[in-house]
Amino acid sequence: MSILSTSVLGILREQHEMFREAIAGLSQEALNWRPGADTNSAAMLITHATESEGRILRIAIEGELRDPDELVATRLKSFDAVVDSPDGLVALIDSADAEAARVLAKLDDIDAGTPRTMRGSTGAAAWWVFRVIAHNGEHVGNLLLTRQLWEAQAASG
Repeated sequence: MSILSTSVLGILREQHEMFREAIAGLSQEALNWRPGADTNSAAMLITHATESEGRILRIAIEGELRDPDELVATRLKSFDAVVDSPDGLVALIDSADAEAARVLAKLDDIDAGTPRTMRGSTGAAAWWVFRVIAHNGEHVGNLLLTRQLWEAQAASG
């Protein structure tokens, strides 16, 4: 793998580790808790981020074609996630690690300028790869804030 592929994979693995650390030791109640109306729980955030990451990388690098309605349905389903323990979320993160390594190994074999379209937006394959990093970063921040809010409300009890 090139320095670019290796670097992207390294950043994604760092983000995955931040996901793991953010949910470590949380109860079922904490993992499924939402700070308010129209907000997301830790379970929702990780389910969405890991599903989106794999989907976007496969479309960007492998040129996977998906039905737009299926993409929307899959995305929306991730926001219904409810878990019993961190174990299922850790399994999703571990799977995301493996899928990112598998797909990013192919990045050097494509023209990174190849246009890819997702949900009505078109950008170069490389743009979508970098978008995955930014998207995950947003959700790392969301997840850390959700945990902080959970701990604050639990402490004020």
